[in-house]
Amino acid sequence: MIDRMVAGIYPIRVVKVMGSSMAILNRGEGSINKGEKYAVFMMGEDLMDPQSGESLGPMEVDVGIGTVVDVKPKFSTLKMDSGTLEEDLNYVARKTSSAAAPSKPPSRPARNNAANAKPAEPSRKNVFLN
Repeated sequence: MIDRMVAGIYPIRVVKVMGSSMAILNRGEGSINKGEKYAVFMMGEDLMDPQSGESLGPMEVDVGIGTVVDVKPKFSTLKMDSGTLEEDLNYVARKTSSAAAPSKPPSRPARNNAANAKPAEPSRKNVFLN
């Protein structure tokens, strides 16, 4: 939980773009591990709430996914698996889940006799948990 709070306040930033597919991140040993996947977002214009005047934070544009290929004590190297980076733009990186969810085989509908079929009853089960 503390790691998520720190990442929310101080997100992982790209400090240097090297070519279009390599980047240096501002985190090193102890917070990033070699082989981890990160989604990279370009930081856009700062959004302001028109009613309160409060900053809503900057827009984030999805750039792609990268893998950490080297970790030093204070910084790490990220190689982009998809998407490209441009120099002189601001980027943040957010850790992604490394394991893809297993796909389920398609389910076959149950056979119902039209005469015996009951109408489905509405259910609120897990409406807000999905």
